[in-house]
Amino acid sequence: MASGPYLVLLFIGVLIVIVDGQFIMRNSPAYLAQVYGARPARRLASLVAVFFHLVMLGLVALVAAFGLGPDPTVQSLISRIGVILLLTALGHALTMSILSRLRTEQESTEIAEAQLARQQEVMARGEASTPSARGGAPPEERSGNFRRSRRSDPRR
Repeated sequence: MASGPYLVLLFIGVLIVIVDGQFIMRNSPAYLAQVYGARPARRLASLVAVFFHLVMLGLVALVAAFGLGPDPTVQSLISRIGVILLLTALGHALTMSILSRLRTEQESTEIAEAQLARQQEVMARGEASTPSARGGAPPEERSGNFRRSRRSDPRR
C-alpha cells in the first residue's frame, strides 16, 4: 500500500477533528459558566474537549487504516473523508449532549439547594405555624397515627 493516500486521509481527518474540537473547547466554557462559574467551566470544558479529541482521533485512525487497498482511488478517499465527517458530526452531537446534561444537572442541584435553604430559613424563624407551611397536614396525620372515622372514610 502506498503511504501517500493514507497520509493525506490521516491529515485531513486530524485537521477536521482539531478544528471541531477547538470549536467545542472555545465555546463550551461560556455555555457552562452560567451555572458553574468561569474557572470550573473552563476546566470542565477542557476535560470534555480532550475526551472528544481522543475518541475522534482514534476513529480517524481506524477509518484511515482499514481497507484502503494497494492502490486507492480518489473516490475511495473522498468516501472515507465523508465517513470521517459523519463520525465527527456524531461525536460533536454526543459531546454537546454531555455538556447539556452537565449544565442541566448543575441547574437542578442549585434549585434544590436554594429550596432547601429557604425551607431551613423558614423553620429557623419559626414561621411554620400554618398547615400548608408544615407540609399540609397536622402532625398526627403525617406520622401515620391518625385514625379516620367510619363516616369520613369512603372505603368503608
